[in-house]
Amino acid sequence: RPFQAEALDRLRSTEIHLSLVAPTGSGKGRILEVLSSDPRERVLVLTPLLALARQQRSRFRSAGVPDDRVRILSPESALLRADSIRRWKPTLVAVDEAHCVHEWGERFRPAYGRLLGFLRDLGCRRSLWMSATFPRSLLDGIREALPGPWTVQGSFSFPPGLRSEFRRTSPADRVERIRSETLGRTGPGILFVGTRKD
Repeated sequence: RPFQAEALDRLRSTEIHLSLVAPTGSGKGRILEVLSSDPRERVLVLTPLLALARQQRSRFRSAGVPDDRVRILSPESALLRADSIRRWKPTLVAVDEAHCVHEWGERFRPAYGRLLGFLRDLGCRRSLWMSATFPRSLLDGIREALPGPWTVQGSFSFPPGLRSEFRRTSPADRVERIRSETLGRTGPGILFVGTRKD
């Protein structure tokens, strides 16, 4: 796809940090498969979920990429294996679901909050940050932590027929507000809540 070819051209041509915004399932991971097929590459992939890591390992193996060219770790595992990673000397660090750095880094999974410092200490000169969405504050934080040339490729937009609304409502009024907003509506929708009980 054109966005994959463009990202590959950028990552192959120079030391660069690339934030890649592309929809879920569009093939961002294929970029890593192609890059890691080059025997000069050692790709460290940081991913939030074990299920994603298993899928990625399977795809790399199916693409014929030797295990010694790719390491797929959670941020927690990467921090625990920092010395081993330094000795391995990755040529590219890829952060999958990069928005988690911003969303999970403070309380839920503190290792995400330490990733930028880890990559800075690693001397990371080439990185790929992949997500369907990028908060502006995350992009600013990454740029500040990892000096060097930066590029943002892609943008986020809602698919046709999907819209988003944000309304502030006091906790006491929320259930009634949701009930009145959804009664009589047909078709699918998504409601985000703070807890399962909610």
